[in-house]
Amino acid sequence: MTEKLKLAGQVFGRLLVLEDAGHRNKNGGMKWPCLCECGNETLVFGPDLVREKVRSCGCLMRETTAQRNRDAAKHKHTSKGAISPTYYSWMGMRSRCKINPEHKDYSHYKDVTHCDRWKDFRNFLEDMGERPGGKTLDRIDPYGNYGPDNCKWSTPLEQRHNRRS
Repeated sequence: MTEKLKLAGQVFGRLLVLEDAGHRNKNGGMKWPCLCECGNETLVFGPDLVREKVRSCGCLMRETTAQRNRDAAKHKHTSKGAISPTYYSWMGMRSRCKINPEHKDYSHYKDVTHCDRWKDFRNFLEDMGERPGGKTLDRIDPYGNYGPDNCKWSTPLEQRHNRRS
């Protein structure tokens, strides 16, 4: 039998575990009462806390989404409140360059970076132009980094033929 986790008083992200008396759900999983930095209380599965899958009551995601929307609007890359496909491609590229070793795609991106110029969306847009319909960002050399000399807009079929072996 596994030993019960003792999480009371520990902090995981923005969450403080309030007590060790976890609440069982209908499947037998234990949920722990937590207080978020924003003041909300929430119940979270212990393993999700320990593995840092859950770091707030949901306020962190709301803040991150709001900031992403503000950033896209700042670059004038929204339409009726929706982020443009070009901006999504840029954000996706940046997230692949910071990929967590636990992520399922880590082996494909672990050494990949992007050029300093592309830290700013405006430079990315200037170099790549708007994302054409039906295409996404692709590295010409799949072993190379993201930058204007190694990227193009490609269809999914083109990308399937351009993978690391």
